[in-house]
Amino acid sequence: MRANFEKIDIEISPAPIPEPATMFLVGSGLLGLAGLGRKRIIKR
Repeated sequence: MRANFEKIDIEISPAPIPEPATMFLVGSGLLGLAGLGRKRIIKR
């Protein structure tokens, strides 16, 4: 029985940075959901 452990390659790639347009869309969606939630609370 033989094992060969001469070279082990580990590759780590950085996480991609989201584009500004994507962040804008996510932010505006969250603000819209918060506005709807607030509107429902005020109606009660």
